[in-house]
Order: sequence, then structure tokens, then C-alpha cells
Amino acid sequence: MPYPATIRPVAFLVERIVGSRMSEALVHPGRNPETYDPSVADLLQFRDCRALFYVSPVLDGWAANFKECQAQAILRPATPAKGHGHAHGLTVLDAPFSSDYLHEGKGLTHADPHFWTDPHRILEVLPGLESSLVALEPESESRIQQEVQILGRQLQDMEDE
Repeated sequence: MPYPATIRPVAFLVERIVGSRMSEALVHPGRNPETYDPSVADLLQFRDCRALFYVSPVLDGWAANFKECQAQAILRPATPAKGHGHAHGLTVLDAPFSSDYLHEGKGLTHADPHFWTDPHRILEVLPGLESSLVALEPESESRIQQEVQILGRQLQDMEDE
């Protein structure tokens, strides 16, 4: 399994872009992704993966320390803007929040663990996910871009309804 994910909704996004046989959820439904501790069997199952996709360091941060393969957060910690002096939790490109939300003092520690329930929020994370997947599979760049565009149109249609 080249691109496992911590939870099923993240695995779905990866599958939708790179193919249905490319991802699988590590944390099964009914288990808490925040406190999940992978078993030896889990680690062996994903020992040859290329990247593990997870939500964020706050929500399922144990995945950041996953030694079997490179970990890729869907929601990434922000870096301070030039001349701004501080960060607001998530990068705007990858954040499922508006910059106003971030300026209200919320941010990564208050990140919505269910960002995938809102098509608009998924649209906001797609560029970062696309970049990560293209970096992992540069030979598939055009196909990945095409799949992201198709998914983006479908999500936009849902948002418009």
C-alpha cells in the first residue's frame, strides 16, 4: 500500500486522486485517531509505504513520527508571514478556515477534525495534497492534476447546490 492514511476520509481523498488501490485507512472506524497506537501488525502492513497521510499534528500527530515512511499532514502548521511576527495555526493554502477565522485566535489547536464534511474546506486542502502527491509521483503529474481538477469541479458543484 503506497499511500496509507490515518483515517478513511483522508484515504478517500488520496484514492480519488491516485487510484482506489493506492490508499487504505490505518485507524479503523470506531477507534480514536488522536490516541491510536499502531500495532506491530499495522507497522508491518505499511512498512513499504511511500507516504502516510494524516490530518494534523494536533489531531493525529502520532503519525508524524511514523518511521515506516514519510508522513504528510493534510493540515499543516503555519509559518509566520514576512513582517507579521507570528503564525496563525495553519497555512492558508491548506487550511479549511478563512484568514479571518485564524485572526480570531483560533487555529491548529482548534482545527476541525471533520474538515472533509464541507466541500469548500476540501477544495482548500486539495492544492497541498496535489503538491505532495506530485512530489511523490512526478511521472504522474498530469494525471494527478487532472484528477484534482475533476474532484474540484465535483466538489464545487456540490457547494453550488
